[in-house]
Amino acid sequence: VKRAGVRLRYRQSYRDKTAVEKIVDRTLAALLYGFEDNPLGITVEVGEQTPAASGNVRVPIQLKIPLFKLAILNHEAAGIFEGNLRLFVATRTPDGNGSPLRQVPVPIRIPRKQVLNAMGQFYLYTLTLELKPGAQQVAVAVRDEIAATTSYLSRAITVGTAAAAVTNP
Repeated sequence: VKRAGVRLRYRQSYRDKTAVEKIVDRTLAALLYGFEDNPLGITVEVGEQTPAASGNVRVPIQLKIPLFKLAILNHEAAGIFEGNLRLFVATRTPDGNGSPLRQVPVPIRIPRKQVLNAMGQFYLYTLTLELKPGAQQVAVAVRDEIAATTSYLSRAITVGTAAAAVTNP
């Protein structure tokens, strides 16, 4: 720039975010803004809530994942087919308090003799959260580690009622 008193400033370097950093960002976007993207076709149901010793409530979040949408690899030597999922979960109350984002690895192993029947089935995974009573927002990301495909889901839940109220966006 050839003007007196003006100085050009610019970034000296750039670092791409890793896949995990991008998933964390999108999971938090789902938590804060209700963003959803579900290429894996996952459905979410809230199970029966039970009181916890700490005064909180245990809330089972049931994920129903269609196996035919997942990448499943054949390991002939072991006689099994394997898939690999990773769950990312975060919660938030309306006043902004929330939990840190947690990751849960979920290996899937299907015996060779059952693989054809299994591909028409669903993989059921229950994630039990311990939450404070009241309104909560729950965001879940499910990543198929082999296919590098991720679904992002967000649900508003009322914790501590006899029948859990779930609001789908």
